[in-house]
Amino acid sequence: QSVADIPAIKRELDSLEYPLFFYDYETIASPVPLFDGTTPYQAVVIQYSVHKIDADGTITHREAIIRDKIENNKAIIDQLYDDLEWGRHGTYIVRYKGFENTRNNESALMYPQYKDFFETVNRKTFDLMEIFSKLLYFDRWFKGSASIKKVLPIMTDISYDWLDVPNGSIATGLLLDIAVGKMSDTEKEQHIKNLLIYCEQDTRAMVRIWE
Repeated sequence: QSVADIPAIKRELDSLEYPLFFYDYETIASPVPLFDGTTPYQAVVIQYSVHKIDADGTITHREAIIRDKIENNKAIIDQLYDDLEWGRHGTYIVRYKGFENTRNNESALMYPQYKDFFETVNRKTFDLMEIFSKLLYFDRWFKGSASIKKVLPIMTDISYDWLDVPNGSIATGLLLDIAVGKMSDTEKEQHIKNLLIYCEQDTRAMVRIWE
C-alpha cells in the first residue's frame, strides 16, 4: 500500500542542519485590522509551538500563547526570537512553508529589528509536506492529499479526535476571543490549556512523521 523512494528521502533528510526546529503558528485575523501595523485579514501570530531536536537526539519543547487582551503581538515575537535561537544555526521545519514564511515576512515588516532573523529562518526552512507532495512517500490511504491531517493517521498512532480543540478553525476562534477580551477568566484558563495541547500536538506530529 505504501511506496517510498528511500534514497531520495534519505538525501533530503541528511541535508538538514542540526538543531532541527519543528515549529507551528496559530493566528487570528479580522476584516478590520486588529493592531497597528497590520492589514485587513492579516493572520497575526499569537501562539506557537516548537520542538527542537539536537544532533544527539535530545528533544526540547517550547511554546508561547497570549493570555489576556492584547494591543499587539510583540511579546510573542520576542519569545519566538529566543526560542528559535536567533536564527543563527539549524534548520526550521514546517508542514507548509507558504503559511509560516508569509507570517515571518509580515512579522519582519511589523518589527524591523527582527528582519534579519526572519529572513534567515525562511532561508533555512524545510517543508516536510514536500516529501509527500513530491510523491517520495505515497500511500493510497492519503487519498491524494499531502496534508498532515491525512498523512498522520496512516503513518503514526497520533490522533486529533480526543482533543477539545481538534482543528485550526476552532483554535482561531478561541484565540480571537482571548485577544479582544471577550472571554471570562474562568473560561480562558481552560481554553488556554486546550490550545497549548493542540498546538503542541501539531509540532509533535511533525516530529513523529520525520522519525
